Amino acid sequence: MYERHKGRYGYRRIAAELGRSGQVVNHNSVEQLRQGLRRYIHYYNHHRLKLKLQGLSPVEYRTQALGQ
Repeated sequence: MYERHKGRYGYRRIAAELGRSGQVVNHNSVEQLRQGLRRYIHYYNHHRLKLKLQGLSPVEYRTQALGQ
């Protein structure tokens, strides 16, 4: 789906794709899914600490590496 639509996902496209796979969805459930994914990705990149990255989040580590 990602390649077919060049990385663009709207709630209508997601709802249609899930509907074709047999899932019962509506606008609200798709929007909740999108918001949940957005929050998780933000947490994963900005707040999750990695020991391999010297105890920094990926964004902090990247910022520090580019600043030096």
